[in-house]
Amino acid sequence: MVKKFWFVWNPNGLVPKHKHDSARAAKDEAERLARQHQGQMFHVLEWKASCITNNVQWVEEDVVNPW
Repeated sequence: MVKKFWFVWNPNGLVPKHKHDSARAAKDEAERLARQHQGQMFHVLEWKASCITNNVQWVEEDVVNPW
């Protein structure tokens, strides 16, 4: 099971760099970043779900005929 986490996202292109363990920590970071980047909006995003696949299918060279 994945422990819940939060990101701070800026739609102007600042990519999230830290996974926060609480909403409060993410809100504090959003406020810090907003003060640092006046006029830009920062969103606190909460993790809701993840997906993963664990199967890989190989297609061998002699099986594929592109013509």
